[in-house]
Amino acid sequence: MTISGLNILIAHGSDDVRANLIDAVNDSHTITAACGTVAEMKRAAIERRPDLLITGIWFPDGDGIDTARSPASSPPPSVRSNSSRKPWKTTSWPI
Repeated sequence: MTISGLNILIAHGSDDVRANLIDAVNDSHTITAACGTVAEMKRAAIERRPDLLITGIWFPDGDGIDTARSPASSPPPSVRSNSSRKPWKTTSWPI
């Protein structure tokens, strides 16, 4: 699977992690937006309608997974999360 050309939203509370993720996906010629708070993630998800959301869990102003699952954030078809407490988990919504 290739991510080339996808509209990707990267949401993470850590500036360093967010910068590393941006570097990684930009090498694949994607359209990328990034944010560091839940409020920014909600706004970007509505405005940009990303194909893929890469999100952290803990943000200064809320929980990334709960936000991605909420109808108000208009989640993309697939959300993938990594937590130190759990293995990778992918959640998909019907289109």
